[in-house]
Amino acid sequence: MSFFNFLLEQTVVYSLWQAPFAAEKMAPVLKHNDLRKVRRVLDVGCGPGTSTKYFADSDYLGIDINPSYIESARKKHNRAFIAADVTTYEDDGAGKLTSYS
Repeated sequence: MSFFNFLLEQTVVYSLWQAPFAAEKMAPVLKHNDLRKVRRVLDVGCGPGTSTKYFADSDYLGIDINPSYIESARKKHNRAFIAADVTTYEDDGAGKLTSYS
C-alpha cells in the first residue's frame, strides 16, 4: 500500500480531502432530482457518510469496505451502515431498515 493510500484510509484525512468536492459531486444529482421524494437509498462506497445528509428523508443504508469509515459514519449520522466488500456481501438481515415487501 502506498503512503497516499495509507493516509486516505484514515477517516479524518479522507474527510478533509473530500470536503472541497462533496457538494460538487452531488450537484448533478440535486439539479435533476427532488431528494425529498427518494424513498430508499443504497450508498455503495459511502466512506464516512459524506453524502448521508442529502438523504435525510429516506431509508438509508451505507456500505463501505473500510471499517473505520463505517464506525465514524455510524457515530456522526446515527443511520444504518455496514462495513463490507460489496462484491461479496450477502445480506443476513442486519442491514434491513424496514420490510421491503
